[in-house]
Amino acid sequence: MLLLSASCASASHHTATLTVVSSVTEDVTAPSGVAWTGPAGSATPGSNSPPSQPISPGEGGSAGQSRVSDPGVSTATKVKGTTVRAFLTTVSGEIFDISMVCYRAYGSCPEPKAGTDYAVELNDDPKYLAIYGKRKAFGFIAVKFSPDGKKKVSYDIMFAMKAGSQQTHPD
Repeated sequence: MLLLSASCASASHHTATLTVVSSVTEDVTAPSGVAWTGPAGSATPGSNSPPSQPISPGEGGSAGQSRVSDPGVSTATKVKGTTVRAFLTTVSGEIFDISMVCYRAYGSCPEPKAGTDYAVELNDDPKYLAIYGKRKAFGFIAVKFSPDGKKKVSYDIMFAMKAGSQQTHPD
């Protein structure tokens, strides 16, 4: 098991290129009865049965992913949500049509500009994007990059579909 942990830690950063198609920031409501609070005032999306402890990248989630507050609280939480549609090109040349989201309880996530390419890091192997619908049971894959050229921010991939390869989509 120690050997497996060491190999996961050494392969935890995977690079890719993100080409933004569209981006929108709006007020959204966190699921009723669940208040998500994460690092630096960010809120992270969850399933109907959110984790009660942070998720580590080795467990398939985003590093620093949120703790959930008392599930008995029945107040809705307003947060700023930024949704991005983009094409993600892996170093092997595979292209994925993705939808990703970033939530913040205070302020908003830096919004990437449509038509712009960004160098990004993934917290998991991009090969899992090809089976993302089945793989999400292990947590969202996070995309980390700097849309404003200053501080890196993490977006969670909500949807991924293979769109081809550089061989089928020449520049």
